Amino acid sequence: MSDPTPRSETHAWEDLPPEQVLAALVYELYTPVSLLNSDLQRLTEDEDELTEEEAEQLFEEMHSAVRQLSKTVYQLKRYTQQKTGVDTKVQTGKLDGSKVQTGPLRAPQD
Repeated sequence: MSDPTPRSETHAWEDLPPEQVLAALVYELYTPVSLLNSDLQRLTEDEDELTEEEAEQLFEEMHSAVRQLSKTVYQLKRYTQQKTGVDTKVQTGKLDGSKVQTGPLRAPQD
């Protein structure tokens, strides 16, 4: 069973000014987002059927990318909390603000 409390990991962002944090964030988001895009295209647009082994590999790659994105978002939320001193809440929902749910910040599950 995983521990729902935030980990006390430090991140290189803690000592960076906001402009450099944004640059680091773009760098950290680029690879997993790109991987998810190409894997989803392979799953949805490719005419050739995937073998079971290929499908397993794609899903593992996608799962790994989602884990990395989750860690990055968690680290960004911690950075924001430390810089602002505000206990932020995780918001999920549509960008237009409908169906937004909030909850406490939790460490990503491995």
